[in-house]
Amino acid sequence: MDGTVDNGTAWTVLADDPLTTAATDLPELPVLLTVLDGRPTRRDASL
Repeated sequence: MDGTVDNGTAWTVLADDPLTTAATDLPELPVLLTVLDGRPTRRDASL
C-alpha cells in the first residue's frame, strides 16, 4: 500500500471485514490498530 497520511487522518484496522460482519456483531469486533496523524495510538499485542 502506497501513499501518505495527512495530519488529521485516522485509520482503524479491525479484526474482520465490517462490511461482511453482521450488524449485531460489530460492537464486539476487535480493533487491531488505530493510527492518528501517522502515529499508532493503539496496537493489539497480536501485531
